[in-house]
Parts: sequence; C-alpha cells; structure tokens
Amino acid sequence: MRKVMITSPCYDGRLDIWYVNSLIETIRYGKEFYPDVEIAPVWVSFDALIQRARNDIIHIAKVTDVDDVIFVDSDIEWDPEWIFKLLDYPVDVVGGTYPKKADEEIYVVRQVTKRPLDPETGLMEVDGLGTGFVRLSKNAVNFLWDSAEPYIDPKDNQERRMVFDVVLENGQMVSEDIHMFNTLTRGGFKVWLDPKMTCNHIGPKKYKGNFEKWYGNVVRKQL
Repeated sequence: MRKVMITSPCYDGRLDIWYVNSLIETIRYGKEFYPDVEIAPVWVSFDALIQRARNDIIHIAKVTDVDDVIFVDSDIEWDPEWIFKLLDYPVDVVGGTYPKKADEEIYVVRQVTKRPLDPETGLMEVDGLGTGFVRLSKNAVNFLWDSAEPYIDPKDNQERRMVFDVVLENGQMVSEDIHMFNTLTRGGFKVWLDPKMTCNHIGPKKYKGNFEKWYGNVVRKQL
C-alpha cells in the first residue's frame, strides 16, 4: 500500500468548500481506480508562522513514514485525477500551478531559464513553484530533513528541522517555499510542473486560468 499524505497549513482552522469537495472526490476516485493508494489528509492549524506549520508537516511525514507528501493550500480547488497523475510521474518533485488572487493573470511559477518540455512526460522543468499544489517523494522529504538545521519544538519536545524558513539570499528576502525549492535544486533535484494542471484559487471570487495557454502567449510575445 502506497501511503500518501495530502496536507494543508490552515491558520484559522477553516477549509474552503471547494477544497473540501475536491478532497472528497479525490478520496472517492482513489478508492475506485487506485485501491493500492491510501490517502491521509493532515491539517496543521492555528499557527501564525507558516514556516513552522510546514516544518510540522515534514515532521509528521517522517514520523508516519509516508511515501509521498502532497502540499495543497486550503483555498485551492483541483481535479481529483490530478493527485494520482502527480503520483504516477517518475520524478521526486512535481506540481501544478494556480493564478494569483489578482485581476491580472499571473501564476505562481519561478522559471529563470526557459527549457523545452520533457519529451517523455510533457513536464516543464522550473526553478520553483508555490507549495499550493505540489508533490514531494519520500526521497525528497528525506533529503530536505537531512539538509536542514534541527530544533526542538516546545509543544511536544520533539525534534523538527528548519526545512522551511524565510531567509536572505544575495540581499533579497526569500519566502519559505522558494527556500525549500532552492534547497532541492542545490541538492540535484529537478522541480517539475505539469503545465496542463491549473488549479482554481479561491478568494473574494474563484480565480481561474489556463497556464498552458498563458505561457504560450507569453513566450510568443518574447520571441
């Protein structure tokens, strides 16, 4: 049985209804088509420090010895099939993206150097994603744990690792998720994006988009 943790930091203890619907349909879809995959939802709530909440998630993954960690933000809506598509890709780090909560169509993707799509998987290699919809293999989780500085959490006196942290690099502030992806890429891991996976981002309204189409237009304008 492949143990998969779908996990979300949830500061106010609330989950968006579209997130809940996607999760329910994902579990239902998995039971029908992927009976060898066990989905375990995990929420870390009521912590104002997002980096500490995400470090708690990595700690839980290590303690429970899951095979994959899928970070999904609590304001994301996704196609249930995408979770299993992420699991099927023969890579350690892969995700989808989503538009920012803005009227202008902008995506949570960091790509310093443009690269062609992988011919076998159709994935796009990028330098970083948001952690709103991304899968990490056990191999990636173990590397992050081993690479990070340890600390003791006073709430249970157990060891955590500073996998996620807000840091300064070259005089610039780097967010906790980009710091995590930077650690992976420096360790030789590639970060992959499925350009066909554009999740909806829930805010004052449902922010929708089509990353593949948007990216094609951006690239064409720059040629």
